[in-house]
Amino acid sequence: MNKYQNNKMSAYQAVMGVLERNQKTWMTVPVLVKVVEEFSSQVDEISTIATRREFDTTGETLAKNKARKDLANHASNLAACGMAYAYDRSDTELEADLDYSYSEIEHVKDADALQISGSIYKVLNRDLPGLDEYLVSGDALRELKRLRSRFNDAMVTKGAVKSR
Repeated sequence: MNKYQNNKMSAYQAVMGVLERNQKTWMTVPVLVKVVEEFSSQVDEISTIATRREFDTTGETLAKNKARKDLANHASNLAACGMAYAYDRSDTELEADLDYSYSEIEHVKDADALQISGSIYKVLNRDLPGLDEYLVSGDALRELKRLRSRFNDAMVTKGAVKSR
């Protein structure tokens, strides 16, 4: 929870404390009993939700950042090699399909980074004669696929929620 939510929760718990200490005063009034039960139920529900959402993701964030940088580095290198191949063959369409820089992969939303790297993989995985001479090998493409998978896995947090 953020600071505002923590302050609200503390206020709710303080009210619950006052109600519990003064039960004798309100227990004889049926309407107040119902309201206090509903309030208590709401506070319990908020507390349960907050507990489920609070977990340390520091290690996961570091792993995701590393996976993203590795993916951006490898994908942009392969894209540059593919662009050199396309330039030498005067294939402007292929060159345009591979026109992605490191920062265009590293500084976008997670889903976009996966989409861009997937596009690079798909374009370079076609049967392009002589592509090996430009350092785009089957091993390099398998490494890109592995890095994409690693980044995709890092996008899933402990709560099984994929970041966007």
